[in-house]
Amino acid sequence: MLLIAVSVSSGAIAAIITSAGLARLLGLNAQMMETLAPRSATTPIALAVSDMLGGLPTITAVATLITGLLGMIVGPLIVRWCRIRSPIARGVLFGTSAHSAGVSKAFEYGPITGSVAGIAMLLTAFVTLCAAPWIVSLFV
Repeated sequence: MLLIAVSVSSGAIAAIITSAGLARLLGLNAQMMETLAPRSATTPIALAVSDMLGGLPTITAVATLITGLLGMIVGPLIVRWCRIRSPIARGVLFGTSAHSAGVSKAFEYGPITGSVAGIAMLLTAFVTLCAAPWIVSLFV
């Protein structure tokens, strides 16, 4: 259980850092950084975090939707290329990276994968809610 929590937390933090870092690298303003940082959390949490940070929730919603769709498309390729056979590892992959769209895709692999993806999605949302303000402040 600890390994799952550490993996999901690391993935959520990595998503925030890469979003904020990429926004900074591309020369986007602070508001866009605040808008894109929570994109890997499930939509309601991402919108709340974006609003709390001073971002634009409408753009956050679009970025979150794109993240989920890409996770549904790329996730199975990663599972195949990396030969991920563990239902728990698959669930962590989909739940952490693609939120509710990933959970839906994970249930195609089986009930354990789907259930773990749901737990991973919730933990990702919690970590994003707690960590995004701190991480974004480092980039702004």
